[in-house]
Amino acid sequence: MNEENVLTPVGRIVWGDPYLAHDADQDGKAYVDKNGKPFVKFQFGIAIPKTPNVPWEQEVWGASIMRVANASFPGDFDPASKALLPGREFSFKVQDGDSNIPNKKGNRNCDKTGYPGHWVIGVSNGFAPRYMDKTNQNAIENNLIKCGYFVQLGMTVKSNMSQQTHGVYLNQGLVCFTAYGEEIASGGFDDSGMVFGNAALPAGATLTPPAGITAPAEQPQYTPPQAAAVVPATDLVQTVPGVPTPPVAAGIPTPPVAAGAPTPPPVIEQLFNLNGTGFTMAQLISAGWTEVQISTLPLM
Repeated sequence: MNEENVLTPVGRIVWGDPYLAHDADQDGKAYVDKNGKPFVKFQFGIAIPKTPNVPWEQEVWGASIMRVANASFPGDFDPASKALLPGREFSFKVQDGDSNIPNKKGNRNCDKTGYPGHWVIGVSNGFAPRYMDKTNQNAIENNLIKCGYFVQLGMTVKSNMSQQTHGVYLNQGLVCFTAYGEEIASGGFDDSGMVFGNAALPAGATLTPPAGITAPAEQPQYTPPQAAAVVPATDLVQTVPGVPTPPVAAGIPTPPVAAGAPTPPPVIEQLFNLNGTGFTMAQLISAGWTEVQISTLPLM
């Protein structure tokens, strides 16, 4: 199947804004479809706690991603183990929150708020999702959910149907508010450490409005909602009817080698030099680098 609906575990929004429609990417390039028609994206990322010694591919939500990926691009995966073949690149929309590999802007996941100890999945859609409370019955107030709050997602895993960059889309259809968390500044201007009101006024400036001008009314002070206690959902276990529970293992098993079959030569991946450390193309792409940018790096 090339599409599956998935209910995620409770996760924390660690980047983006569920309510904000973007008409361009982070480099300012406008979003346009194959016919040149502009469109928008609602996109953000949630951090899901890791299960010790279990790769994301064997989590319930991860297994759905792998099934759609295998069905959509079977040539990229081992037919026995269903694992991605060595040297193949695939966009799973899943990042390791403990990764110390810098992205193209020099930032590492392990240094980002809310990332360590989690798998971070990026979701996007061309329309705003539904926003519900944790009873899944009541629509919630607009702009209540902030970056840093805890949610569950009802999302659809789909093939990207691309012949250039194979991968999947994770499309959020429902965002369910679960609990408050400390807000995370998700990009934008950093005003930390700035203190206003102490600078000398230039000539011509006055604190008293001129005659005929009414001073702006003082706005009431905003009182943020009291944060509720947050219990990490590390013990959450979900099952899908008719789908066997994947085994708990440290990695995806290697298929057995038939008797008498020649031993394939080891795959040696080229390392690229980034600040004195060698990284493979797969590692750099998973950290946000493009193949064009990688080609500018010196080899180890």
